[in-house]
Amino acid sequence: MPIGAVTTRIADELPWLLQSIGDLDRLQQCVTNQCIFKLLYQRGLCAELLDYWQGLGKDKLAMAELYFEAIKTVEQSKSCITTFYQIIHKNTVILLSLLKQSA
Repeated sequence: MPIGAVTTRIADELPWLLQSIGDLDRLQQCVTNQCIFKLLYQRGLCAELLDYWQGLGKDKLAMAELYFEAIKTVEQSKSCITTFYQIIHKNTVILLSLLKQSA
């Protein structure tokens, strides 16, 4: 989910709904989502997070590894976005330089 798209209602209800229908793959994606984790954690709902992990059958080590992997994925995507914007900026500067020369 994109940043800003997660509301407190989504953070509260989506994991519960996924657990209630038995969609464990999507539940795992949901509870490792940094926005959902942050909203639940900030509001003191750590017990609910742990309940979801228990429902997934994950121990503390597996839970930590999945959170680290989620963080790594976000960092890599941010790096790709940064590189993309750097390339755009560089090409824009070159294009503007060429436009000035042709004027």
